[in-house]
Amino acid sequence: MQFKGLLLFSFLGVLLVTSVCGQTLQEALDATNLSWTTTGSGGSPGWAAQTTTSYDGVSAAKTLLVVADPNQQTATLQTSVTGPGTLTFWWKGSAPDFDGSQLALMVGSATVAKVSDYAHWTQQTVYLSAGGQTLKWVYTLPPYAPGTYAGYVDQVTWTRGSTAPVVSVPPFGQSVVPGLNATFYIRAGGTPPYGFQWQFNGADIPGATNASCTISNVQVPNLGTYRVVISNAVDVIISPPAELEFGQLAAWGYGANTDSRGTAPVGATNVLQISAGWQHNLLVRNDTTILNWGATNVVQANVPGLGSNIWHAAALAGSGAVLDANGIVSTWGSGAITNVPLGLSNVVALAQGPTASCCLALKSNGQVVAWGDNSTLTNVPANVSNIVSVAVGELHCLALRSDGTVLSWGDNSAGQRNTPFTSLYSSTNRVVAIAAGLNDSMALRSDGTVFVWGSNVYGQTNASGTVKGALAIAAGVFHCLALKTNGTVVAWGNNTYGQINVPLGLTNVVAIAAGGFHSLALVGAGSATGVSVSSPRLTGSNFSLVVPSQCGRVFELDYRTSPTSNVWSVLPLTAGMGTSLTLTDTNAVSPQRFYRIRRW
Repeated sequence: MQFKGLLLFSFLGVLLVTSVCGQTLQEALDATNLSWTTTGSGGSPGWAAQTTTSYDGVSAAKTLLVVADPNQQTATLQTSVTGPGTLTFWWKGSAPDFDGSQLALMVGSATVAKVSDYAHWTQQTVYLSAGGQTLKWVYTLPPYAPGTYAGYVDQVTWTRGSTAPVVSVPPFGQSVVPGLNATFYIRAGGTPPYGFQWQFNGADIPGATNASCTISNVQVPNLGTYRVVISNAVDVIISPPAELEFGQLAAWGYGANTDSRGTAPVGATNVLQISAGWQHNLLVRNDTTILNWGATNVVQANVPGLGSNIWHAAALAGSGAVLDANGIVSTWGSGAITNVPLGLSNVVALAQGPTASCCLALKSNGQVVAWGDNSTLTNVPANVSNIVSVAVGELHCLALRSDGTVLSWGDNSAGQRNTPFTSLYSSTNRVVAIAAGLNDSMALRSDGTVFVWGSNVYGQTNASGTVKGALAIAAGVFHCLALKTNGTVVAWGNNTYGQINVPLGLTNVVAIAAGGFHSLALVGAGSATGVSVSSPRLTGSNFSLVVPSQCGRVFELDYRTSPTSNVWSVLPLTAGMGTSLTLTDTNAVSPQRFYRIRRW
């Protein structure tokens, strides 16, 4: 890697960068009133000025990293200030933090901020208390990371003086499943230290004097309005109010105190379907309207006119997709996922995958259509037919056939496409549900056993074959969920943000979803296992019946020849279509047959 005009002077391991393409670090950072130094480890020489990528269109500081180095690298940019005061700057990374890359600001030894949206420039404001403060922008790169990864900082401003308190992130209004806990958070700005006093319906809550307030075992008397009084040496303010109501959704993991993706929102009732994405979530209500919450860059980009007639939704990375009652797909957000193929129709389900760089649509004829940012994923193999369910990871796709076998395409660098056929299939069992994580794959067998293969960085595959009695599965970036027949949820894998900390007392769950680093569970919206039946009919050797179906679910008609037999014969799996679904046995020729319907 070459940098034209780069002059480096080393003194006791500290690199003083004086000029790159005519720009010093002070000039590139727009902070000539501050003194800057830079250091590096693991082969990285630190930071330097450059003019290729910047927020202001002129120049910015960028990390200097070694391509695919076997060592973990760090690049540190450092300055010192005397508080109190306010620090503002723009920054971004070019790599997601889930693989070990991270751009963070440290004040002394404490990390106070991290880049959360690595693809875009983000403005950061930090309020510092009185006294001398050492500021460090530290970029960490894991071993063998691609050379395209980097961190950037631009337009640093330091303003001395005390500031009155401000609300940086207000408490989120939320719903809670009766009997579970609810936690409100506040993120305050202004000159620290701060004082907090939470209030319920205008009255102080004894002992609630921290930046968060937890209401345990929520019951009717706890429902109402919460807010917090924030104070510092300059002034006293009151936060916006946040409502607490009952709902059907439990949420946990990343975003509970930053952008609400890890919180169940107000209005989470009468829910038909849920989907968890990288930065946001979607739910479809029984009245076919949607609710979209989480990171504002996705939520605020919602497509106008999507208020009703929605049957299925998929929260994807930086974007969303919904399916209406006519089988038409609409999208919003960023990236090529928003470029829905012209003429796409008769769609019955959309892929679920929080890290996906493409979108998959399942058509009523069992064909799959793919589009998005990665041609490896969007080139669907010719043998992908008779499909009843689809799933997509970051760089690989899964499809479930009506005969219960799994097809895949895309990347296989972590073995995520190495389906364990020998252990997965048997004469009496087949796959009935699939899910895809970042670099791992999940399958649910008809006997309730869960299998996981591919990357095992966080123990995702350790539970393969050991989780039993499941009727639904979901995969996040590095964590896995399974819904059991008794209505409880089990979770395993990465727990950096508490995404596998299933809330105590969570029962009666009927559906689950796994986001990037958060999890959702739908409670009490009917039975997780029961399916109502109507219009049974025998015409010659054709037996049929009708069941209500949902997009994204899979149905199976089984039969046995005696009411006391334990041997069930299975018919092909069928994809739910949102409307009444007819299940048929075209060879009902035995003297008698007894039927059951299963749904996943």
